[in-house]
Amino acid sequence: MRLCVMVMLALCFTASPVLAEEVLDCADTANTGFKWDEKGQASKADFAPRRFIVKIGPAEGGPRIRLLSQDERLIRQTSEGRGQGSSDVYRCKTNAGGSIVCNEITNTEPWMFAKNGHYVRAYLLGGPTGRLDRNIEIVYGICTKP
Repeated sequence: MRLCVMVMLALCFTASPVLAEEVLDCADTANTGFKWDEKGQASKADFAPRRFIVKIGPAEGGPRIRLLSQDERLIRQTSEGRGQGSSDVYRCKTNAGGSIVCNEITNTEPWMFAKNGHYVRAYLLGGPTGRLDRNIEIVYGICTKP
């Protein structure tokens, strides 16, 4: 009897949708913004599109990243360029229209995920005062399930 109860509990936890990890493959389709030169002059610019893997919590983050809660996403850039291979944990909230808005700890790289799989993200850390990257980017893209 005790074995039967333990097996049933194990099946409930492994089949529970609450514990399921959702993964999205996201690709930029347009990336535009501003870049600053060494003299502090801004000009419009198009930037290379990037690709990302988005894990939607709850999920296991690996040995160095804590577990994600239901309102968090782990976003990892898989394409070449600034931030390649790095992962950031984003806290997310659903707004009244049903879109999900996510921010990382610095609030300078927000994402907004629409219900139809499209997203908008921004890189706001640059600009004339940017130390590492003097660019500001506004990006549009699409996420799909692999």
